[in-house]
Amino acid sequence: MNNSLNISNISNPLNEEYYLSCDSNHWLFIFFSGYILPFFNKRFRDYIHHLLNKKFRKLDGLKNTLNEYGFLEIQAFKNNEEMIKFISRLSKKMGYDLDDKIIEEISWLVSGDSDNEHISIEQSFTKLKELIMKHSP
Repeated sequence: MNNSLNISNISNPLNEEYYLSCDSNHWLFIFFSGYILPFFNKRFRDYIHHLLNKKFRKLDGLKNTLNEYGFLEIQAFKNNEEMIKFISRLSKKMGYDLDDKIIEEISWLVSGDSDNEHISIEQSFTKLKELIMKHSP
């Protein structure tokens, strides 16, 4: 038995048929997966929309984006009046027509604002949408 290694029989890993040249399209995968693909994610689009809105507009209950980021921005104000405006716009967008008394009741539950009659409670955007659906006629 001959255990010697014959180098002439080993194939070259950089052989032209296996070598990736600059003409290949592997850079397209990197570009689309890193830069374009995130735009298909709704949460990412909502965040970018909120950032642009925040940069070019005064954020309040009438102009803020109707998504989780806009809700958190309004909740940070701890102002019940702004939350009432936000909830009114959100409920109309969701297709529910709530009266002012119910909107005010919901706003005290999620705004984080407090007074002598109400305690400060902060809820999530999902909880807010559930409350709107629960109180809808």
